[in-house]
Amino acid sequence: MTNVDQLLCPPASADASNSVPNDSRHAELAPLLSILLSIIDESQSLVVNFTSALPGAGTSTVARNIAAAAAATGWCRVALLEARPSADGLGRGLVDAVERGEIPALKPRRIGGFEIDTGRLSTTGRPLSRMDSLRKLYSTLRERYFLVVVDCPAVFAGQQTLMVAGAADETVLVVEAEQTALLDVARARGALERRGAGVLGMVMNKSRSRIPAAFGGNA
Repeated sequence: MTNVDQLLCPPASADASNSVPNDSRHAELAPLLSILLSIIDESQSLVVNFTSALPGAGTSTVARNIAAAAAATGWCRVALLEARPSADGLGRGLVDAVERGEIPALKPRRIGGFEIDTGRLSTTGRPLSRMDSLRKLYSTLRERYFLVVVDCPAVFAGQQTLMVAGAADETVLVVEAEQTALLDVARARGALERRGAGVLGMVMNKSRSRIPAAFGGNA
């Protein structure tokens, strides 16, 4: 069995800030991944929400891709959590397990060619207002994973994202190119920050144009 202290320390041969996979199939996420790994290098673990102002920006795709890219480093153990309500999840969420005094069990799933532990946060249709239980869950997961990625609903699609906002370390806003209005982005960021969420930055998704190298592109 791996010692927890060993698990929470990146291998000595791996500089977290310089271990972004060179052959990543999602090279456009390399700048964000580098930032996340740098934070992990300093704090040893990180819980990060991925959300958007409005539905349809591709948040779930970005969350899955960043989880797979982190797993591709070879040393970063990753968990991918689903914060969206589920019609068949009554009483079976990870927070429910914590409140029953059980060890939250995640299930391995093949994502982007890598086996990543996954789970659902909450129960059917209920806003996740049990913040103490959520923080306890995250505390448990920090002992097992370097990076916990939380795939959240859009900020203005319901109350779920705002309920969980303050429990994560950072939040990343996914912006749909040529579709998401700047006003909506500003409103979403303001709503998150009022709930105590640290907004790390934004990711532009579904862009049809090449991004200049100065902004992390290949042009």
